[in-house]
This record gives sequence, C-alpha cells and structure tokens, in this order.
Amino acid sequence: MNTHEIRYGSDDYQVSLRLRSAILRVPLGKELTEEDVADENQQIHLGVFQKQQLIGCIVVKPVQAGLCVKLRQMAITKEFQGQGFGRRLLRDAESLLRVQGFRKIELHARKTAIPFYEKQGYKAVGNIFLEQDIEHIRMQKTL
Repeated sequence: MNTHEIRYGSDDYQVSLRLRSAILRVPLGKELTEEDVADENQQIHLGVFQKQQLIGCIVVKPVQAGLCVKLRQMAITKEFQGQGFGRRLLRDAESLLRVQGFRKIELHARKTAIPFYEKQGYKAVGNIFLEQDIEHIRMQKTL
C-alpha cells in the first residue's frame, strides 16, 4: 500500500472522479457536479494504491495560504473500507501538509464518519448542518 499525489487531469485523476462519484454521490441518487470539481486544478489530489490500483482518494484545498487546508471528498473503495486504507491516506496527507508548512486542517465530516475522524485526533466544531442532504459537522485538527 502506498500513497502518492495524483496529477490533475491524469488517468488516475479520472479514476478518482469515478470513485468519488460512486462512493459519495451515487448512493444519494446524485453525481459529481461541475461545482464539486471547480478549481480542482488548484488543489492537491492524493490517492492510496495497492498494486497500482486506486483504493482511495482525497482532495486537499488550501484555504489560507501556507496555514490552513480543507480536506474534501475522501472516498475509499467499498470492498477496502474498514481495512486501514482511509487511516493511512489521512495520515499520509497530514504528513505531506506538515512538510509543506500547513498548520491546521478542517473538514466537513458526515455524521457517520465522526468517530473515524475523532480517532485520528479531529475535534468537532459547531453544530450539525446539512450538506448534500446529509448531516455533517465541521471538524478540525492542528498539525
């Protein structure tokens, strides 16, 4: 298992779009929209791979230059969920961001994912809100 950056527009990027759609949108009866992927050429894309197969991905959006990023649209292939791939991807993303000088990570966690992020050291901030018609909460972590 290894994690590396996915180049915007590459074949791996196209695979990551299909994965994100299948895991995060199709179960809601939706698809990724232009708004969902707007400005992704300005964002960092990371994937966790096993034997060159994309198992999971995450998008990192700089919010405050050099200080804060927002993690978005983390998705792990269904058959690999619960096997440590998400934890590995998140840990590797945090390490990369630390090296790049970022100090804080924030994200909008689906209510069902709150325990996962809490185990990784993220803290809930504020109240539950709806996003994509699903309950979410803002979470953050200091690197």
